Amino acid sequence: MMRYKNYWRTISGILAVCIFIYAGHSAMQGILRKQRNALLSQEGYLSADNNETGGKEEKTKPTLSPYELKAVLKSMEEFGEEEHPELFGRQMERDEAVAVANQWIEEFYLAYIGETAKITQSEGQENIMLSFGINRPEVLDPLVEEDLYGHWTILYRTREMDLTLVLNAVTGQVLRMSADSYVPERNFMRLEYAKSKVLAAYADSLSLHGENIVETDGKYDYLQLKEDGLQAGIKDEYFAVATQKDDDTRETVIRRIGLEVFVDRYW
Repeated sequence: MMRYKNYWRTISGILAVCIFIYAGHSAMQGILRKQRNALLSQEGYLSADNNETGGKEEKTKPTLSPYELKAVLKSMEEFGEEEHPELFGRQMERDEAVAVANQWIEEFYLAYIGETAKITQSEGQENIMLSFGINRPEVLDPLVEEDLYGHWTILYRTREMDLTLVLNAVTGQVLRMSADSYVPERNFMRLEYAKSKVLAAYADSLSLHGENIVETDGKYDYLQLKEDGLQAGIKDEYFAVATQKDDDTRETVIRRIGLEVFVDRYW
């Protein structure tokens, strides 16, 4: 009988420990969630979460808050391309990512930079890759949902140019753009816009707010943003690429236009 009682005491003790551990984990997650929501509400931005109203979930258009954006950008710095074929959490499917990229090209790229409308044709897409900027665990922020660290990289190729877009895998916001053209006088027809106007429009596409242009560093022109610690940058450069066929070596000059959002890049 005594052995039987000891057995049940042991079982009860194990169950009590398990319940304690589970309750502690749930409490910690709740604290982190509250802290994260408080940060997002203070910044005045929608997060990529679903809002809960009256016990029902209502989907909102996801947008990275400045806090989330800074965490994601830090994770992407020198992360190296590592393809992850499996979607995680709220990340968009391949076809949806392409549709979002095409829409950005039509609404932003063709409005402010180029006029090559055929760039959005589906046959122009050669490489589409889902990657995560989480190969350095030390940069991960526990207040930022893990699926936000993923991004789609979409490469478009035409006879005249290459265009690469890097989109956040949950929100679809274009965090980086690079366009290399062999015929810039045709592909970059709309760059008569002042760079400050292009940067301001790009910041607006990320739900950020431009404040003032800061001094160029010789490669990028920067737009200081009202959101602390963030800058948008545009580069306009030329470089030569040598190609060799048999004994004939030719040099091709390429013009590259780039857009990117940075964390404390200038300072």
